[in-house]
Amino acid sequence: MTKRTYFSKCCLLCIAIPLFVVGNCVWAESTSGKAHMKMTLAAADLAELPVDNEAAIPNKSAKREWLIMVYMAGVNDLGILGYVDKNINAMESVKFTNKVSVIAHYSAIRSDEYNSLHFPNGSETLHIRHDSNINKITSPVISSGHTDMGDWKHLDRFVAINIRRFPAKKTMLIVWGHGGGNKGVAFDDVSNNYISVSQLGSALKKITDRTGRKLDIFATDASFMQTASVIYEIKDYAKVVVGSEESIPGQGYPYRSILTDLNVNPKIEAREFSNIIVRNYADYYSDTGITVSTVRNYMDSKYRGGTTISAVDTTLMPQFVKLLNNWVSTITSSANDLNEVAKLPVSGNIFTCGFFNVEMGARSIDLCDLIDHADNVLPDGSQTKEKGAILRNFITNDLIISHRGTGIRKGIGWPYDKRTRGLAVYMPKMIYASNYNEWLFARDSFWDDFIRGYLK
Repeated sequence: MTKRTYFSKCCLLCIAIPLFVVGNCVWAESTSGKAHMKMTLAAADLAELPVDNEAAIPNKSAKREWLIMVYMAGVNDLGILGYVDKNINAMESVKFTNKVSVIAHYSAIRSDEYNSLHFPNGSETLHIRHDSNINKITSPVISSGHTDMGDWKHLDRFVAINIRRFPAKKTMLIVWGHGGGNKGVAFDDVSNNYISVSQLGSALKKITDRTGRKLDIFATDASFMQTASVIYEIKDYAKVVVGSEESIPGQGYPYRSILTDLNVNPKIEAREFSNIIVRNYADYYSDTGITVSTVRNYMDSKYRGGTTISAVDTTLMPQFVKLLNNWVSTITSSANDLNEVAKLPVSGNIFTCGFFNVEMGARSIDLCDLIDHADNVLPDGSQTKEKGAILRNFITNDLIISHRGTGIRKGIGWPYDKRTRGLAVYMPKMIYASNYNEWLFARDSFWDDFIRGYLK
């Protein structure tokens, strides 16, 4: 198997692999190209993650400024391509102060030099320590277990336990792996499980209940996750949400530059740190931005372009929904306005993100780009146009803390910095997903009314 120079964290991309028997696992190629595994391992006991190595947790009573927790679901092609190891090695390249702790919990399929696959016996939690070896993970293992990375209860327990282990003034959780936007995140190809949007909300709610506090930042190093429905589901459990409405390349966040900047100034608050994450991510993938070769040395890809990332202030999501409802109500109450907007073809016209096949129906669109196109077909003085301007200004000036787009969409020529503003909304191609109505955003917003009116 040849490693690709560009690979995205999209849950539908997978690699066909011939039949293997490795340890207690059987891997077989399926006709659909999606590989499945049958495990003979006993089910993991998720009641507790035992601490196997207390010595790896120094000075548990110390109050850190930041605790960064990275939940890495690499039991899929991302693990095979080596991105789990590369990202952990990038974290280990940072010289940490005692003000910042980074905990990585991962499980991954690995490929050796003979292209043979090695399946994990479970998952491991690492307390990230500095080293200069970019090809070997040396951080101590503080706990391990046989687990399903697509189980939201496991995510909850990992975070709650480590918040207790590593007291800190501010906390950040990064969910790393394949993302599917409104389909979910953390796809595990061994269990064929993943964390759905509603389950993600349940996990973060339970973490908040267990710890008595919100996360300061919740981030997804996974594709298509920066949608209104995802953010609204978790708005009460994280102060800031960082993610991308578009595909995230396989090499993911530039952890070395992000964590280095944090260690230089560990007293920064969540909003300022989210700005740093957005800036470093965009600079790393930018065609015209600064050179960050110190980060790129830790990755095997030279991909530069076609990305977008943003940070959202979750405290403003209720006001966002109120303004969105005002806009939707104005459109749907005017047959002429709705008809004109409904004539806008989404494909090839509005900035789309996610899956495009009819069956999946998980496509999203950049909301501000839709408002821009609606303005072009509505007459001056239109109430819909006025409400749309208010909504767009609120999104770009208030709701979005920081946003960057890099590169040009191939084949179309759309610049990401102009056509994306940092927030996507669900827009199916033809079939309305029935589970969409289960989400809090569908309950509290009128967006489902707009979708139905548009599809008609």
